[in-house]
Amino acid sequence: CLDRNIPIFPGVNSPTQVEMGLERDLKVLKFFPAEASGGLSMLKAMAAPYGDVRFMPTGGININNLKDYLAFDRIIACGGTWLATASLINDGRFDEITRLTQQVVETTRQI
Repeated sequence: CLDRNIPIFPGVNSPTQVEMGLERDLKVLKFFPAEASGGLSMLKAMAAPYGDVRFMPTGGININNLKDYLAFDRIIACGGTWLATASLINDGRFDEITRLTQQVVETTRQI
């Protein structure tokens, strides 16, 4: 990907892995699995010495912690499968997916 200038965001959850990303001149990394790796407090501690690195946390992000994550200025985006779970898609519950998406939009507007 790097040789072909294709953007990549490898998952990291330790300073060693952040260093590996920096060795490849990557400035945006996915923090995964976010909640299982210590959540926002771990991300803040890990990010502190790496001022040029920004993160996209995924794994355990939901409507209840989304606002806290997005309020951290080193986060550029969050991912969350709760918006469109396999069961919602398989059951054709696109109205619920729309409702959840609207809830996220309203939450992010409050930041």
